[in-house]
Amino acid sequence: MTSEEIKNYTLRVSQANVSGLADILVDLSIDNLASSIEALENDDNALFVLHSKKAERCISELIHSLELEEPVAKTMAGYLIEAHKSVLNGRLRLDKSLILRAGDIMRTVKPTFARIASEDKDPSVMNNVEQVYAGLTYGKGGLNETSVGVSSNRGFTV
Repeated sequence: MTSEEIKNYTLRVSQANVSGLADILVDLSIDNLASSIEALENDDNALFVLHSKKAERCISELIHSLELEEPVAKTMAGYLIEAHKSVLNGRLRLDKSLILRAGDIMRTVKPTFARIASEDKDPSVMNNVEQVYAGLTYGKGGLNETSVGVSSNRGFTV
């Protein structure tokens, strides 16, 4: 993952509520699955194992975060368990087709997690972070990010 991608994920995590974090995990699993396929195509088995393990951990966390009392969660659990199996078997067999299958499954569940995250109006999980706004500015047409509500008390206090 590039430093720009890490910065974007960090920003998203700092502003997300619980449902938003689940949506971010779906994106992380898709990105890691794509990176593992790329590593496998470049015959870098160590990097393939690293990225496939990261994707597997993201999917596992999604499975554990589901509230199975909800009907949609039961359906999502089936998809996520199947994706988890595919990643695990793909890593053990160094099989690209199983990793591709897991990526297809995760792209299938992505809209559901995104819709749930957009409908969830709970506050963000992280406290004591600035609200970040981005928008086009007049002049050069660049995208600027502005932090609002910056506090001098951002860390551990005694």
